[in-house]
Amino acid sequence: MMITLIKDAVTLYDIEINEVWCCMSTADGERDIRLCRELGDTVQEYETVDRDGNLVRVVLQTDAPSRSRKPDQGAVYVFT
Repeated sequence: MMITLIKDAVTLYDIEINEVWCCMSTADGERDIRLCRELGDTVQEYETVDRDGNLVRVVLQTDAPSRSRKPDQGAVYVFT
């Protein structure tokens, strides 16, 4: 099932510090997630609603393991 979002906006949060990293368009967010999958990152997607009942797509991305990365590095993409 595909949801229709209200805005063309993605807010990107850093997992470690739990702060907004940046904002981008939906197209840029989709491109980032596609690249994460290609790099072997773990990507989990959820469709839900916010407190006001607006549809929201949440994507959790955890970096693929490597020597230069900590275990829980990654990001949360919130599509609105």
